[in-house]
Amino acid sequence: MSNFRSPIFRAADLPSTIRTLTRKAVCRKATCRKYSASVFSTGGSMHKTPYLSVQTTGHDNGYRVYWCTDLHYGIVSVRPSGSIPAEREIAVAEIAALHHLLTVAEVAGRDRTGEELEVELSRGVIQKAVKHLRKEHECYFTHLHWFRTQFSDAKLSVPKHSKAEPHEINNHLTSGLDWGSRAMFLSEPIDIPSQPLKAPVFSTGIGEVVISIHAVKQFQRRNSMESTSKSWRKIRSMIANEKMVMSNIDQSVLNQKAQKWHRSDAQYSDCARSWQLVLLPENTYWILATLYQRTDIRAF
Repeated sequence: MSNFRSPIFRAADLPSTIRTLTRKAVCRKATCRKYSASVFSTGGSMHKTPYLSVQTTGHDNGYRVYWCTDLHYGIVSVRPSGSIPAEREIAVAEIAALHHLLTVAEVAGRDRTGEELEVELSRGVIQKAVKHLRKEHECYFTHLHWFRTQFSDAKLSVPKHSKAEPHEINNHLTSGLDWGSRAMFLSEPIDIPSQPLKAPVFSTGIGEVVISIHAVKQFQRRNSMESTSKSWRKIRSMIANEKMVMSNIDQSVLNQKAQKWHRSDAQYSDCARSWQLVLLPENTYWILATLYQRTDIRAF
């Protein structure tokens, strides 16, 4: 779980007009931290945050992602990687900032999913990559696995007039004052990831497991669930809290399954409530490829 605090910008990463008032921001740090903790420690029960708005711009040799919710506002500075073409890097910078804000800083609430959450983007290609699996968006897929599992229910938009208006956010950061009901929330700079931003990893009895998008969709369909977020939570609870044992499957059936999955290293585990899990090994973790209910599996 992340540590809910408001770290200070590095002076070199602040605009010159803000840099002169860094000391003032430091004085307000304790107040911001106390306010943030009081809201987030309840998982959003004091005040549900219905949206996150971001606006990404180029700055020096990197990027600035201006953001706000109905409770907080701030800037995330993103350092370039040098390994991504420039025309695509700004979108990846915005994805990296979204990942930081939603899963590390958790500015939209602790343990959040996309259910009842609106996300305003400034890069339309991100919305297209989330909703439509097209080859021209392939370079973004590997960085969106986390979003397409945990936050797939979020309502995405690319408004002409963003709530996270850079000039206004800069002005309020310079003054050191709250912006209406929003308190300042300062972040350390982040890097554009050199490795794909994968979905969260969960510790289980057989090792660490990443839930695939396919597994979430299949579990949702097989249980007639309306919400992808609820499907994701149910699977997470199952693999994290319930015992998994190796399935007793005939070799002939294993051979058929190997042909279906185009690999012979899949592991089949039985879980409580008669679910059989198909797990594919990666270097340091397992991928839950899919799961289905078996009436011949006895609950344990």
